[in-house]
Amino acid sequence: NEIPRLYDDIVRRHLARDRQMLFLSGPRQVGKTTLATGSATAYVSWDKDKDRQSILSGADALAEKFGLASLLVGEMPIVAFDEIHRYSKWKRFLKGFFDTYEKNCRIIATGSARMDIYKHGGDSMMGRYFPYRVHPFSVGELVSPEIPGEKAIRAPLPLADGDWDALIKFGGFPEPFANRDARFQKKWR
Repeated sequence: NEIPRLYDDIVRRHLARDRQMLFLSGPRQVGKTTLATGSATAYVSWDKDKDRQSILSGADALAEKFGLASLLVGEMPIVAFDEIHRYSKWKRFLKGFFDTYEKNCRIIATGSARMDIYKHGGDSMMGRYFPYRVHPFSVGELVSPEIPGEKAIRAPLPLADGDWDALIKFGGFPEPFANRDARFQKKWR
């Protein structure tokens, strides 16, 4: 039973209109990988040995693996790099991949708060990415998992039966919230 996320709408809109890479950062177990894999047509994770070797083989080899070597007609492929921030040279890798293949695909990268490193200087990726911070469920997201229109302030909406109690009892992290089971939550923590 998957609960719709506000971030589904954010990711969908970004990929439809923006050429910049989409960076998803946030705490562990908040749903970054789920968001990325739900949108991606090609996926690699730094945590998987085979994928790590593909990344280390370079942008061109990875692009060939995903069929990005030439301009494609039709729907734009979406490449997801999961936990890429664990790679010591992730910034240079993503910058080079983007600069070479931005016309051939859209890029999602997930990682921890370390992905905000460019706010503090270093190699410039100005204009190459838009950062999005993923949070646990909130009352606002549970009431309306869509981006508000032009008016960010809207009339109050009722929260579904049981959601308030579940949010208080199990917290907003997706898996414990969805399971609503005290034994599971204790094991999860």
